[in-house]
Amino acid sequence: MKKTIIAAALFIASSAFINGTTNWTIPAGTTTSFSIKGLMGILVNGTLNVSRSAISFDAASPSTSSVMAVVSVNSISTGIAKRDKHLKAVDYFDAATYPEIIFKSVTIEKVAGGKFIAKGNLTIKKVTQQVNIPFSFTTTASGAVFTGSFVIKRVDFGVGEKSMWMGNDVTVQLNIPVNK
Repeated sequence: MKKTIIAAALFIASSAFINGTTNWTIPAGTTTSFSIKGLMGILVNGTLNVSRSAISFDAASPSTSSVMAVVSVNSISTGIAKRDKHLKAVDYFDAATYPEIIFKSVTIEKVAGGKFIAKGNLTIKKVTQQVNIPFSFTTTASGAVFTGSFVIKRVDFGVGEKSMWMGNDVTVQLNIPVNK
């Protein structure tokens, strides 16, 4: 019986090694940034804290990989406290009712130039839309970094629908360090 358990454990361990998929963690305090044109076309920049994630990624076999990441709406920071408070209100993100923005990958593919695309579902407020997130994966001495950017339409998610002062395109920038 003991030999069977040891053999099963070795098989599982060797399968994970052969597969190459690594579970990655995002360090506490990591943020993702965004930008949107505001009043008179002035660019407004901000950040949101990544509150939790589940990342299993293998650059050699991205089809076996998955990403789930959550950011906290209450962490929104644009450098102006009054604006941050307004963005958390009902007419924008409604942070009291919808405190999280969630991305869950459906597929991850390798594309030209050693880059990848994560196709998945982005949920903001009560709306879920499919998005494609092109990204790069670079190993570092202490782990790796996922970098990329994508654009969403804020009104597609019911964020600030009546605002005439904001642009509709929101560029999300990712520069996410990860550790094994």
